[in-house]
Amino acid sequence: MAKKGPTERGKKDLDRIQRGAKREKQKADGALDGRYRVKVVPNKKRTRRPWRKDVEEDP
Repeated sequence: MAKKGPTERGKKDLDRIQRGAKREKQKADGALDGRYRVKVVPNKKRTRRPWRKDVEEDP
């Protein structure tokens, strides 16, 4: 059986390889020793309600 080429590999395998390479680069740059903070991406599934002041109604 022939070795699988990049087109025959699954997306998961390629993603795993890319993540591993990115992590190795981050380790080399010192990102994992506590000097850098990761950016926190807000969850888009929840919507924030706008803050309202207490408004007195005129009768």
